Amino acid sequence: MVDGAQRRVLRDGVDGFELVADLAAISDAPWNEIATHPSGRVYVNGVGFDMIAGDTPTTGHIAVIDTDGSVRQVADELAFPNGMAIVAAGAQLVVAESHAGRITSFTIAPDGDLTDRATLAELPGGAPDGLCVTGDGTIWYADVPNRHCRRIGLDGTVVETITADRGCFSCTLSPDGDLFILSGSPPQEMIRISSDSGDVQSLGRLPESVEGSYTLASALADGSVLAERATWDGGYKVSPVILDPESGEVSVLTDNGARAVL
Repeated sequence: MVDGAQRRVLRDGVDGFELVADLAAISDAPWNEIATHPSGRVYVNGVGFDMIAGDTPTTGHIAVIDTDGSVRQVADELAFPNGMAIVAAGAQLVVAESHAGRITSFTIAPDGDLTDRATLAELPGGAPDGLCVTGDGTIWYADVPNRHCRRIGLDGTVVETITADRGCFSCTLSPDGDLFILSGSPPQEMIRISSDSGDVQSLGRLPESVEGSYTLASALADGSVLAERATWDGGYKVSPVILDPESGEVSVLTDNGARAVL
């Protein structure tokens, strides 16, 4: 997971969270999204400025954490990089550029470098945010201003669109192919689209008593959803939480990996 405010990447180890890499040497601004390559390399993007602190907007970047733990920058000049994923059996990386209204692709070189930068999809009037990849290689992306979650092919062709009554902030797929969508405006609402029937089901709004905004990370085998909770209390902080779609409960993950309901 990305601990964006502390400029580092962590993993859930046997005895709690362990440090994978410190990203501060590349950028002291908060980091954002993560994608893991089949080789074991990890790609992390950062927007390049602290939006919460009111910094002047600038362009962002992507770094790769190699299997030996070394870190280097592999892309720059990205307009607020957001959702990111590895596609085409590890041959490509795609990233949403929210402030440019497009999804950008790169070829992943054998050494992990990113080459052949290209526009996968131009989205006039859109602001792609979180994204995820389906089993057939198509990409779902969430769009806040257009209030929809849209599926596109690797050629940019629109395959399917799910609309909502509020902006769609992030999305993820369950192991059985159900799509979870999280709205962006508080109180945030979670929606599930069945892979079998296509039925759209509202799972309710997250408790307003739980402070923070949420971004979906991945659906778990037990039906719950791993998410990140961003809070501001004199400083920006991101922490992992578990959302239970059935009960609406939000649980924080403690340092030893246990769940504690908020």
